[in-house]
Amino acid sequence: MQSRDTADVNIQSQNTADINIQSQETADIVIQFQGTADINTRSQDTADIGIQSQDATDINIQSQNTADINMQSWDTAHINIQSQDTATIGIQSQDTADINIQSQDTADINIQSQDTADINIQSRNTANSNIQSQDKADIGIQSQDTADINIQSQDTADINMESQNTADIKIQSQDTANISIQSHDTADIGIQSQDTVDINIESQNTADINIQSQDTAGIGIQSQNTADSNTHSQDTADIGIQSRDTADINIHSQNAADSNIQSQDKAGIGTQSLDTADINLLRIQQISIYSLIDTADIGIQSQDIADINIQSQNAADLNMQSRDTADVNILSQNTADINIQSQETADIVIQFQGTADINTRPQDTADIGIQSQDATDINIQSQNTADINMQSRDTAHINIQSQDTADIGIQSQDTADINIQSQDAVDLNMQSQDTADVNIQSQNTADINIQSQETTDIRIQSQDTADINTRSQDTADIGIQSQDTANINIHSQDTAAINIQSKDTAHINIQSQDTADIGIQSQDATDINIQSQNTADINMQSRDTAHINIQSHDTADIGIQSQDTADINIQSQDTADINIQSQDIADINIQSRNTADSNMQSQDKADIGIQSQDTADINIQSQDTADINMQSQNTADIGIQSQDTADITIQSQDTANISIQSQDTADISIQSQDTADINTQSCDTVDINIQSQDAADSNIQSQDKADIGTQSLDTADINLLRIQQISIYSLKIQQTLAYSLRIYQISIYSLRMQQT
Repeated sequence: MQSRDTADVNIQSQNTADINIQSQETADIVIQFQGTADINTRSQDTADIGIQSQDATDINIQSQNTADINMQSWDTAHINIQSQDTATIGIQSQDTADINIQSQDTADINIQSQDTADINIQSRNTANSNIQSQDKADIGIQSQDTADINIQSQDTADINMESQNTADIKIQSQDTANISIQSHDTADIGIQSQDTVDINIESQNTADINIQSQDTAGIGIQSQNTADSNTHSQDTADIGIQSRDTADINIHSQNAADSNIQSQDKAGIGTQSLDTADINLLRIQQISIYSLIDTADIGIQSQDIADINIQSQNAADLNMQSRDTADVNILSQNTADINIQSQETADIVIQFQGTADINTRPQDTADIGIQSQDATDINIQSQNTADINMQSRDTAHINIQSQDTADIGIQSQDTADINIQSQDAVDLNMQSQDTADVNIQSQNTADINIQSQETTDIRIQSQDTADINTRSQDTADIGIQSQDTANINIHSQDTAAINIQSKDTAHINIQSQDTADIGIQSQDATDINIQSQNTADINMQSRDTAHINIQSHDTADIGIQSQDTADINIQSQDTADINIQSQDIADINIQSRNTADSNMQSQDKADIGIQSQDTADINIQSQDTADINMQSQNTADIGIQSQDTADITIQSQDTANISIQSQDTADISIQSQDTADINTQSCDTVDINIQSQDAADSNIQSQDKADIGTQSLDTADINLLRIQQISIYSLKIQQTLAYSLRIYQISIYSLRMQQT
């Protein structure tokens, strides 16, 4: 097919479906087949492909605007995309999902694969990848802006990444997690692995690594600025670091801890090892104090470096003035009071049983690692970076004012209250058993990872990006005001309520067992992926694009006001209600066991694909095009007002009722086992193909042409007004009634007609 405007393809094939399309505007493809589907598409505007395949699916797309692919494949899904704007892919594959993407704007990938998920992405702006794989997840990404990856893999997670801005990786792997990163700005890695964690990082700015590994943690880092590594390993922790500025390592190892460091500035190492701790240092000034019973009071004035390691059972009081760096490691059973004024860096690591009050005013960086059984209050004013790692059994209160970056990692059993004002970035990692309240005002980026058993309240005002990953057993309430991007990943057992006001993009991934309520006002794009067992309610106002993927056991209610595009994919076991007001395009794919209700107002195009076991009710007001593909076991009711084109394809076991008012063209293909009733008012053309076992009633008012192909076992009643041509091809028709005025030509080809 070569099309200048729109190429719509609907295919049902048992063997093979080969499609080659060159389209200047839009290429919409909906395929159901048992064999293989090879699709090559070149589209200047949008390429939307929805595929259900039992065998294999190969897709090659070259698109200047958007490439949206929704796929369910039992065997293999191969996708090659070259897109200048956005490449969005949602895949459910039982075997393998191979994806190659070259995108100048954004590449969003959501994959659920039982075997292997291979992804190669080249993106100038953003590459967002969410993968759930039972076997293996291989990802290769080249991104000039941001690469966010969330992986849940039972076997292996291999990631190769080249990013100019930020590389954020969150991995949960039962086997192996291999990560190679080349990043110009920041490489943040959080890994939970049961087997092995290998990390090779080349970073010009910062490399932050948090690892919990049961077997081996091998880290090789080359960093020009800062390399912070926190490792908890039961077996071996091997760390090799080459750093021009600072290398801070905290190791808890039961077996051996080997550390080789080459540092031009400072290497501060705090080690707790049951077996052996071998440390090789070059050009270090270090002070180590081991006090077991009484008190360690230290007053230091240092122009260069002050490294202090303290083990104290009673109290450790520290007053320090340093021009360069102040590193403090304290083990205290009672109280640790620290007042630091530092011009460059203040690194504090504390383990104590009592209370830790810390007041810090550094000009460069404030790194604080705390393990507390009682309470921890931290007040920080930092011009550059404020990093906090905390484990608290009672309460952790943190107040931060930072001009650059505030990184916080917290494990709290009771309450963690955090108030942050940051001009650059705020990274927050939190595990809380009771309550985690976070209030953030950030001009650049706010990244939050929270695991809470009770309640997680987050209020964020960010001018750039707000990334939130939350796992809550009770309630996760998030209010975000973001000018750039709001990324939210939530695993909630009870309720996930999100209110977002975003000027650019709002990406939301939710897995909720009860209810997922989302209210969004977005000026650019909104991507929502929801897995909910009860209810998924979404209210959205978007100026650009609204992409929604929902898997709901109960009800999926969606209300959208979008100026550009509204893409909705729904799998619901109960009810799917959709209300859409869109100025450009409204694409809807619904699989519902009970009811699928859709009310739509679109100025450009309305594409709807529905599979419903009970009822599918659709009301559409569209100025351009209304495309509907429907499979319904009970009833399919469609009401359409369209100024351009109304294309409808229906497979219904019970009843298919269609009312259409179209100024241009109304194309209708119906396969119904019971009744097919069609009322059409069209200024241009009305094409109707009906296969009905019971009755096919059609009332048509057309100014131009009405082509009707009917196969009915019972009755076919057709009422026409002002028709130039009528063509009726029928087999085994008992009765046909044609009432018309001003008909120029009637051609009837029939067999076994009793009356015409």
